[in-house]
Amino acid sequence: MPAECSPPAMRFARLNGRDVVADFGGGAMTSDAGAHRYRRIGRDAGAIERLFVDLFLDAHGQAPQARPPLVPIGRAVVTWPGTQRSRRDVGEDSVTFDLPPTHHFMLEAAATSRCRLEASTRQHTVVIDVPAVRGGTDSAATPLETMLASFLACLNVISHLIADEMGVEIADLSMSLDATFDTDGIRNTTPTTLPFPEIALTMNITTSASDAEIAQLREDLGKRCPMTVLLVQAGTKIDATWNVTRP
Repeated sequence: MPAECSPPAMRFARLNGRDVVADFGGGAMTSDAGAHRYRRIGRDAGAIERLFVDLFLDAHGQAPQARPPLVPIGRAVVTWPGTQRSRRDVGEDSVTFDLPPTHHFMLEAAATSRCRLEASTRQHTVVIDVPAVRGGTDSAATPLETMLASFLACLNVISHLIADEMGVEIADLSMSLDATFDTDGIRNTTPTTLPFPEIALTMNITTSASDAEIAQLREDLGKRCPMTVLLVQAGTKIDATWNVTRP
């Protein structure tokens, strides 16, 4: 039943012209708000990813028409009014979040010069340029530097997501990489078959996780980080070194 300190529904600022409502039906109260139980159950059911997609990826306002069945996790329902999602009778110990099978990222871009580009997505603008020696103004990172930065950013997000599911804490994380780039296709007219044949990746992580948990984190990260999958599927060899420090 609803807690006395919580309203039946919470309404947030409108997003893309649509209401955002969180409705919590109650459930047993714990000192950690059920986080440990949610993490344990969600590790197999993918609950964290479902929450991430519903709260962030759907911010474009594009509700997919077809969705998989809702998975019972605990009892709370997050809804976007107008998307034909309905609250279901899932019992006292259930929370439901639905995960779309696909998501569309929408970007627009304007070339402000022959080398400088401003791309926009949602309320964000990304500027990309090249050094002056290559005809640009060096006002921002190059396209490939931006891509490699996205690779590191993706590793950061997914590693913390997996760690949360496992119930371990990443106290600190820093990364660096050295990417070997094949200049065929830019240097001459030879087609580029594998732009990045090898990437030397260094992960500096501070955590109290056991060796077995770190090994599991590494394995899962390689399978679930979208940028890692893209590079590996293209043929890039990623040589990762993990430097682990205990807090």
